[in-house]
Amino acid sequence: MGLIALRQALVLALKQGFMQRSAHEHLTQKIPPGQILHWDKHMVQKALTLLKDYQNFVDNDLQTFPTEIQDAMKLVSRKQLEANLETTLARAQTFFQMPVARWSNRAEETSRAYADNLQEVSTLFATILEELDHIGAHTVSTNVRTP
Repeated sequence: MGLIALRQALVLALKQGFMQRSAHEHLTQKIPPGQILHWDKHMVQKALTLLKDYQNFVDNDLQTFPTEIQDAMKLVSRKQLEANLETTLARAQTFFQMPVARWSNRAEETSRAYADNLQEVSTLFATILEELDHIGAHTVSTNVRTP
């Protein structure tokens, strides 16, 4: 492989969504007292898309790199994916104040909305966790399991 081909492969890799620079925000590990957690389904879906794009890169595009640097490129790509996943999922978290009156209509609506939100994102998170385990991203997998 010549330098021009290597450069083209690197440019292709760096254009991938999972390789973009990340602010590296961290997931909130504990729900603050008196608050409930809401997950933005679209952001969780975006995280899953990043994972699928990474897997596609590893399965198809990584072979365009010289054999000698494929392992290093895979490791660098996975580390950047992990940072982007955690940032994306951290941005998917929103906390709302729980209603004060436990038996008010608002409390019932809030509880129902919370349950509906969990039901909406649970299958997405199950897939994300399976993929994280599959690629060996144990740190971010642990962080996702904790909240």
